[in-house]
Amino acid sequence: MGKTTGLIAVVGNIPGGLSGYGQGISEGANPLGHEVTQVATLKVNDLPDRWMGLAMVREIIWNGEKPAELRIEQVRALREWIERGGHLVIILPAVGQDWLALGNRELAALLPRVEVTRDEAASLAELRPLLTDEPPTPLRIPDLPITLHSFTPLADASPGEADRILNDAQGRCIVASRSVGIGAVTLIGIPGWHRELTGRGLPEADVFWHRVLGRRGHVATQAEFEDIKTKGNLITSGRPARTFDIDIPFVISKSGRSLAGVMLGLIVFVIYWIVAGPGGFALLKQRGQAKHAWVAFLAASMLFTALAWGGATALRPKRVEISHLSFVDYVFGQRIQRVRTWASILVPVYGNATVWLESDDAASTSSSRFVQAVAPWESPKTLSRGSFPDARDYPIDSRSPDRLTFPARATVKQVQLDWAGGLEWQSIRPVTADNQDPFRAIRFTPPGTKADPGSQPPILQGKLIHNLPGTLEHVQVIVFRRQIAVHGSLARGTLLTTANAWAPQPNDWPPGVPLDLEAITSTRTSNFILTLDNLVKGSSSNEDLPDPNSRADRFTWLAFFNLLGPPTKTINTLFQSPVARREVTHALDLSRWSTRPCLVVIGTLNIEGKESMPEPFGVATNGTTREPRITGTTIVRWVYPLPDNPPDVPIRPQNSGAGVPPAT
Repeated sequence: MGKTTGLIAVVGNIPGGLSGYGQGISEGANPLGHEVTQVATLKVNDLPDRWMGLAMVREIIWNGEKPAELRIEQVRALREWIERGGHLVIILPAVGQDWLALGNRELAALLPRVEVTRDEAASLAELRPLLTDEPPTPLRIPDLPITLHSFTPLADASPGEADRILNDAQGRCIVASRSVGIGAVTLIGIPGWHRELTGRGLPEADVFWHRVLGRRGHVATQAEFEDIKTKGNLITSGRPARTFDIDIPFVISKSGRSLAGVMLGLIVFVIYWIVAGPGGFALLKQRGQAKHAWVAFLAASMLFTALAWGGATALRPKRVEISHLSFVDYVFGQRIQRVRTWASILVPVYGNATVWLESDDAASTSSSRFVQAVAPWESPKTLSRGSFPDARDYPIDSRSPDRLTFPARATVKQVQLDWAGGLEWQSIRPVTADNQDPFRAIRFTPPGTKADPGSQPPILQGKLIHNLPGTLEHVQVIVFRRQIAVHGSLARGTLLTTANAWAPQPNDWPPGVPLDLEAITSTRTSNFILTLDNLVKGSSSNEDLPDPNSRADRFTWLAFFNLLGPPTKTINTLFQSPVARREVTHALDLSRWSTRPCLVVIGTLNIEGKESMPEPFGVATNGTTREPRITGTTIVRWVYPLPDNPPDVPIRPQNSGAGVPPAT
């Protein structure tokens, strides 16, 4: 699996339609889109006992395996993976109560707080709009009874604990989700191994799974894929690429200090060569003192040796320096923040250096302690422009993944830090009146609200405020209003949600200053779809180089990489539409939030000092703790869930399922 390949894990049997995401794996290119996604099957025993073993997976689809076979270590690893942003999707089996009668309390506490109703005589044909966008005639789905589970949120469920994602035509919820930390657990009531579905390749990925996982674009069936290959329209890996995270090595690079030393050495050498060589000799000869040339040469050598030594000593770093790029994620109402940091650490001594992350157990229960992770990191080879070689071996203690000790040689070490815990930063919060429920402080504007002339009715009402340690720059306000209605055949590349985006003016948000959402969302909105798609378009050059001018935008919209519109295929021209790629930021995707109403705020902090690092950490050299000098950039991403509002589903026409043969 390549570094630009996504990964979906299936515990059990692959449900219908999901395998379509893997079309093009052998060719290294998605036939109709950007990133190739591999679908891998696992058994319960294959699941790791540490969350890091699942770090490369964004979604786990559980279909058919018995959860009771999970060991307690696997349960805790699975829970922490979810809390750090993973999405566990559980397809309830038609028979058996494996998930509804869980004996493991830790696992049961992750499930949506819903009442489950079992209907053994539900109509398969009535689910057609949710499974395929083909017209009713001819039907691929027979009108047969199936066992369907539907979900009703419990009366005492808190916001985010029982969100309805999809309903059927009768208004019954058949997909329900619960926020757990940064991630989620979703229940699906449609049987995932029904022969009438799998035999017909249903449900189709771009009709059903897109609405559950938060994706966009047409997914080719096997027949479509073969037809694309035959006609030579396959989007190959040779097309120009736009790698959204290509800038990370350059953002954290500490090459400036080295460049200053090299330039100083070059300048001193040039001046020395002139003074001690032809320039000094010419001056002495002009004054008739050529006989003292050797004395002058010796004096110049001593002087410039002292200058070079003194300059090197002055430029030599005296303390540990850290340059970082961090992403901080927080879902309002959860007690957990997630931080991913890439950092270059300049260690000015020889010997050993240690970097560690401090845990925040106050946010976790005694049975669910967060396991922090520090790991050495190297830029992908395609991005490297050369680095100082370090061939020395050193051990990494897998029992203490929160600590890394490495040999220091007065050079730079690059690391990746993964931290989760309580609210280390207070982040963003809604402004509330006395005794006001913070989950009601931000709300959609009621229909019919009048706006000022020249403006549109505001979409949201309410205010936000933050206490971050600096001014939030390059602020983007994104509102996902609702999934579009389930109806008919949709154009390829259709975004299955209604979304708006604003860049408030001025675009800097100081701490303690309220951000008025009503004023912002009553102004003209930018086109969310075009904003995403325009980032991919550009020059047809095959050379994928960082562009500082678009860096802030790409770091912002990495959050919704799975919502990028598919590239277009242009035949017999020099221009080919670029393909979007990401190499190390798969875990940072927030596209799942497009499946339900929510508010997302994204901004950038550019500050210095220890408070610029959003996670608690420490650095020591040769056993002595150091206070580092820190500079860096932090991308803050804040999500506020709004009341759920599943899309409308059309009612099946009368007698439309007659005469359909069963699947083979």
